[in-house]
Amino acid sequence: MNRRYFYFAILALILLGLFYVYYLGTDDFDDRFELVSSELMDTSSENQAIKGVILNKSDEKFQGLWVGVKLYDAEGKHIATSKTKTLNIWPGRTTEFIFELIDLDPVTDYKIYKISVIKDSIP
Repeated sequence: MNRRYFYFAILALILLGLFYVYYLGTDDFDDRFELVSSELMDTSSENQAIKGVILNKSDEKFQGLWVGVKLYDAEGKHIATSKTKTLNIWPGRTTEFIFELIDLDPVTDYKIYKISVIKDSIP
């Protein structure tokens, strides 16, 4: 009888772990926003930057957004994660964001993984 509970607990932990791992890498985009465009570019100071545009699809005004990016090198290795914020974004309008990539190995790929509303605390 005790073995059944033990095996059930082990199975439940495995299933919870698989569920956690499956959702760990998913995008965290607030449905009220759309990533319109983004691009990796070289700057005049021999650094790189990621510049993009976000659309507010809602009818609400927000004081700002958090935007998160994951950076990858030429081998596809994750080398850094960064966040930036935007200022006011009005209903139906767009706002720009920029990540200045300073003191990093050359970035060849990136993924915008988070767009969320700025709250009182830093995420």
